[in-house]
Amino acid sequence: LAPHHVIDLLDALAAGDGQRLLQGIAELDESAPDYDHMLADLLAALQRIALIQAIPDCHFEDDGPERDDLHRLATCLSPEDVQLYYQFALQGRRDLPWAPSPRGGFEMVLLRMLCFT
Repeated sequence: LAPHHVIDLLDALAAGDGQRLLQGIAELDESAPDYDHMLADLLAALQRIALIQAIPDCHFEDDGPERDDLHRLATCLSPEDVQLYYQFALQGRRDLPWAPSPRGGFEMVLLRMLCFT
């Protein structure tokens, strides 16, 4: 999953924009992604956002082009929402093998994030 896909999904969540979120998932699905890997990438981004929120001047050895986006999201999302998103994604990775389809499992994780935060 390219970093911008994670940022796009997190932006849609931060805006509470369900239509944009579903559109982003549909666009990702066109490339037949590994949804477990996508959740891992989402978890990594959320972990960085949480670190930025806790330690605003922290730096990462592998700061990429998404650095500014992560800092922006750290100010847009509440620390509580970031922690809940992280838990939803972590649980979603565990539940993914039991979902009727990988896309459906991934979509449900993001819908939980949208609806329950």
